[in-house]
Amino acid sequence: MKNKNPVLLLHNGNSKVKKLIAHSLNLEVADCITCFNSLDEKIKFLKSNKNIVTDLTAADTLANTDLYELKKYCQTIKVISSYKDDLDNLEDVFTADRYTKDIWLQAIHQRLWATDTIIWSNYTSEIASINKENIIFSPGRVGTHVLKDITGISKHVHHCDNFINSDRFNQVLLSKTIFSVYRKNFIDYVSSMEIANYLGTVMLTTKDNYQQNLDIVKSADPFELSIVTANNHLDSVLNFVDLLLLFKVQFSKQIIFTNLEQLVGSGKIKNVIKNPYVANKIITNYDYAKESFVTTYQPIYDSAISQIIRHCGITML
Repeated sequence: MKNKNPVLLLHNGNSKVKKLIAHSLNLEVADCITCFNSLDEKIKFLKSNKNIVTDLTAADTLANTDLYELKKYCQTIKVISSYKDDLDNLEDVFTADRYTKDIWLQAIHQRLWATDTIIWSNYTSEIASINKENIIFSPGRVGTHVLKDITGISKHVHHCDNFINSDRFNQVLLSKTIFSVYRKNFIDYVSSMEIANYLGTVMLTTKDNYQQNLDIVKSADPFELSIVTANNHLDSVLNFVDLLLLFKVQFSKQIIFTNLEQLVGSGKIKNVIKNPYVANKIITNYDYAKESFVTTYQPIYDSAISQIIRHCGITML
């Protein structure tokens, strides 16, 4: 089999998988992509070597923005290997006593957002035991309470740092069905998250508390969005995508995925109303951020969301 593009193998740090994939695809084994310092050097290497397998382990550091750029010049294959097989074949960067089950679980879902093909090596997907309760799992301020209002689901968890080691992970894993929601535009997601952080309150507006929330907004000074903030939110939402895909492809969870814009247009909202602020009035550089996000972050965000839709579909509620 001759590939049009080189293969970038995403794996746990299992020393045998690169050779196995290279052999099965009739490709040559190449050095890890992180051997090249700059993004330009990495791209040049991929463009000049079509019939190779390079790799990126869970221990290797690479910015998500760089990985998105590299994907334009290669096929990405994610290999999910078993914990035991990893322990038997760890690369030198790992030691068996430090490669815990939690680290393995983090490794198998890492960079799923950027994966074209998933291969299980000495491992199969699992079916998680379930309870009778549905749950809403969302990346943050994206319409969680609107989804609750429409579906009547009372239990929800937001994504957080170190989610996979928190009790929230088990709550989602053991649920009957996972409902999730997103914003179509990355700027809307970031703005909503940062306004809530800035105001110091998770604002949920109804007819009863509209005036109270309006007073909170009026008393707040405008603020700016920063590049650091945008990068942090991108990394966070990509990790959320990784986790949602993990629940789907690894644990065979049923996932109902939708977006806030569709929910608002459905006419089914009963209690929640729009928060009493306009993003470009409270964020001083909103117009600049919106314009720059379209080229810098939106394509990566769209690519990640498309992975969820590819595996889970999109549901119109």
